[in-house]
Amino acid sequence: MSYDYVICGGGTAGCIVARRLAENPNVTVCLIEAGPSDEGNDDVANIRKWASLLGTELDYKYSIEKQLYGSSDIIHNRAKVLGGCSSINVAIAFIPPANDLDQWEQLGAQGWNSKATRKYYNKVFEKVNLQTVPPLNPLNQAFIDSCTAVNIPQIEMNSDAFVNEFSDCCGYFQLNVSGLNRCSSSRSYLHPISSLPSNLTILTNTTTTKLIIDQESMIVTGVLTNTNENIKVMKECILSSGAFDTPKLLLLSGIGPVHHLQQMNIPCILNLEGVGSNLMDHPECVIIWESNYPLPDPVIQRWETALFFKTQTYSTKPDLMFHFGIEAYDIENNLFGYPSEKHAFSIAFNVNKAKSRGHVQLRSNNYLDPPQIDCRYLTDEQNHDKAVMIAGLKLARKIIEQTPLQKWTKCELSPGVQIQTDEEIWDYCRKATTTLFHPAGTCKMGNVDNDNMAVVNSQLKVKGIKNLRIADTSIFPTMISVNPCITCMMIGEKCADMIKQD
Repeated sequence: MSYDYVICGGGTAGCIVARRLAENPNVTVCLIEAGPSDEGNDDVANIRKWASLLGTELDYKYSIEKQLYGSSDIIHNRAKVLGGCSSINVAIAFIPPANDLDQWEQLGAQGWNSKATRKYYNKVFEKVNLQTVPPLNPLNQAFIDSCTAVNIPQIEMNSDAFVNEFSDCCGYFQLNVSGLNRCSSSRSYLHPISSLPSNLTILTNTTTTKLIIDQESMIVTGVLTNTNENIKVMKECILSSGAFDTPKLLLLSGIGPVHHLQQMNIPCILNLEGVGSNLMDHPECVIIWESNYPLPDPVIQRWETALFFKTQTYSTKPDLMFHFGIEAYDIENNLFGYPSEKHAFSIAFNVNKAKSRGHVQLRSNNYLDPPQIDCRYLTDEQNHDKAVMIAGLKLARKIIEQTPLQKWTKCELSPGVQIQTDEEIWDYCRKATTTLFHPAGTCKMGNVDNDNMAVVNSQLKVKGIKNLRIADTSIFPTMISVNPCITCMMIGEKCADMIKQD
């Protein structure tokens, strides 16, 4: 089995890379996905069923290391299905604020600024439908009206004003859906699979276990899989396995920090310090209220409105993001004995540019063992993440006190109105902080000539390997201020285009 291009990981970006490369009939492409196909699975297709997918065989269910702050019981839901996390998430779709991507270029990622990447977002939107949540739900509208009551203006998400100016705002999400059908990368780029060109092979239920590297030429010549097949790479190999499994595969292949590889009894082929470092996320906490009335049915998927706000005087842009939920999002809070009610709603508040950094390492040299994930939530020395968390809970309460939402509010379930001082709020946040499931940065992009922690250059090529690229959220130099799924799709489009140009 030999192919010109082998993509390891059929996730959000990998599906796009594979389909775009296969547009050239003169090359052969192989897409390898550890999970099954999503085609014909109504639980995946129907966006309202997203919660039913968590914890199933389509979910890696990664646990994390014990945390100094935040819950150590967090389970990182990572998709094990064609389409990756775009097949199991809530389909919140964002173009990042311009300053986020401009910062990438300032940090050495040439050609990744907002203006240069916009054409690739546009290519995504040629395939992926965006749909704005209509203002039909009275509880959603009460949230928006309460935000505007404290002088936070409503804005159209993904508008030029949002992207280019990015200041305090609220509004209805755009979702990558069509009606109630999710527009994942697999559904948008690969379906129907029976109609794909003959030069594109998709291997599902197949795990890449190791890259085969010729140490004299430093070229990837093939990949090994759990089926004991050696799939030969004739031109390039692209890793698209996500912020946890892409560094895991590199490490299993002998690419990474030499000291860690020695601990795992893995021969070091390439000492690359940045592999597995710079783990970023959107740490999140939640405040929950019991409702005075039965909850109105969601318009689409229960998380349909948002807020962005600058809480710290030194921040130049909003540093806080709210997701307003028409449900009691109490997965973590139940662990601490907080009361729960059937009719309750939530504000999930997160640090959208968290300064804390964690890492991903191996547990052993056995590919069957999950990666060791230490998020190190809320541990930044500047205490920025702590300050934003405390401010987030206070702002949530301020918004709830406004007339439109106040009439909906029966009582605060968690943390409870008795929690008032900054120290009490911090005590709640540090034990109840969870994740928005946006890991990134573990193989960061940058100037590999002067940044020892950069793993890939601006062409997404792994430093020191001639024909290996990475296309997923692991290449983020810094976290973006919004949900990253659409940006991961953009990376897939841009990666495929750079390969074609080469």
